[in-house]
Parts: sequence; C-alpha cells; structure tokens
Amino acid sequence: MIKNIRHIALLIAIVCTVSCSSNKQTIPPPVKTVAEAKALLAGKKWQVVSVATISGSQGSLFDKESKSATIEVPTSTSLNWLSPKKDKDNTTFIAEYCEKSMKISIALDKDSTATTTGLEVEKQTYSIGNNSAEDEPKGIALFLTQKSEGTGPMGAGVFTTTYYILGANENTLFLLTPNKLNSSKVVYLLEAK
Repeated sequence: MIKNIRHIALLIAIVCTVSCSSNKQTIPPPVKTVAEAKALLAGKKWQVVSVATISGSQGSLFDKESKSATIEVPTSTSLNWLSPKKDKDNTTFIAEYCEKSMKISIALDKDSTATTTGLEVEKQTYSIGNNSAEDEPKGIALFLTQKSEGTGPMGAGVFTTTYYILGANENTLFLLTPNKLNSSKVVYLLEAK
C-alpha cells in the first residue's frame, strides 16, 4: 500500500513538473551567416508549434523607429508564450489568434519556392539574406514574396513580408514576425516536419 502511495505521489510530481514547464520553450541558437541560414532552412517544411509576444516591444528595437539598429534575440524572460486554450490569463481573442497561428506552415524548397498554409497566399517565392532596407532594422531574414492579382484601387502588385531569423538548427526555427498582438511583437517557434 505504501509503495502504491509513493508511486502515485511520484507520478503526480512528474505530471506537475511537465505541465508547469510547458510554457518554457527551447530556443535554437542564433544564426551567424546567411549561408548557415540557407543550409538549415531550405528543403524543409516548417510548422508553427508555439507563439509568443515580446514584453516591452512597443516602440522598441523591433519597430521601424530603430532604422539602423540590428535585431537582437529577445531574452527568455521577455517572451510571453501563448496558449490556444482559454483561461483566466488568456482571452478568447488571444486563444483564437494562437490557434490560427499554429496552423501556419512554410515549406521551402531547395530553390526559391515557398508553399504556405495558414497565410494569405499559398504559393510564394522566398529568399534568405541580410535585411538592408533603409527604414527597417538590420538582420538575417526570410523574405516571402507574393504576387497580388487584385483589381482594387492599387491594382496588381508584388508584396514582400520580412521574418527575422532569430535562431535556427536542424529541427527548430525561431522567427520574429511582422505581426503585433496587443501592441507587442509576435514570434513563432517552428519545427521541421
């Protein structure tokens, strides 16, 4: 009987440890060169597995006010990991945003074609390089370019979205998105599938 109680107590402790640490995400190391980023990302399908906002990112280095600054990886303490489940700290809006983001995948072939799900356009072209746009922060970035075939007031055009590569390894990709949630920048943690 005492052995059973010890086993149950141990099981409860393990479950609590795993569930309480689920908000801690393992972030891949920063990528140092464009060639390294291309080697790690190309030829894989990346699926969003976690979404976070960056505390204090309003009007910071992550915005266009810092025109000549270089993007830095946020500290783990500044990341607020979101959950697709609604609870007292997570409104329905945030839960829905997180759930929608978790459906995003980006397949990058060996050339320059990106096939995406969960984004506006399914077929895009991609490139990986140093962002040198005058009005944006500097850093290694994944550029997704789509053609708009609309006939609205602006007509057809080509639009590029910039995702800063904050870290990557063979199986994990950490991206700073151009999106904001409640005025804070959004990051995605993706896994190779």
